[in-house]
Amino acid sequence: MAAAVAAWPAWASRPASERAAVLFGAAAWMRERRGLLGALEVIEAGKPWAEADADVCEAIDFCEYYGREAIRLDGGGAVQSPPGERNDLRYHGKGVAAGEAVSAVASVMTSAYTGIVGLAAYGSVCQPRLSRRALGAPRSSVPFE
Repeated sequence: MAAAVAAWPAWASRPASERAAVLFGAAAWMRERRGLLGALEVIEAGKPWAEADADVCEAIDFCEYYGREAIRLDGGGAVQSPPGERNDLRYHGKGVAAGEAVSAVASVMTSAYTGIVGLAAYGSVCQPRLSRRALGAPRSSVPFE
């Protein structure tokens, strides 16, 4: 948490396009490992293969969708204003958040749904409790750690 709090000011000042790139990177990472992630859900959660694969695809879709939404929402919007005033709508991150999942796969999916979405779309920093080697990858190759 201390690292997330320390990183918050620099992260929040990055443009939405850079934060969205994190989501797009996470989607690409999951897409490349779709079979492995689905297999982990089958093993850890006992899900049927079709449902496990659908979960992974849904996580990928969430990352892609919220990445695009982050870019769109960064433009703000006009708010109905009284004569002589001009008010704008802007989205700002609230700060650091943390979460915990019961398994490595659930943590990946939780990260995709909440942590990464909040991180990129709204500028919040989230540090999910995902083992650095949960998926057999060194830390540097996991774009959302």
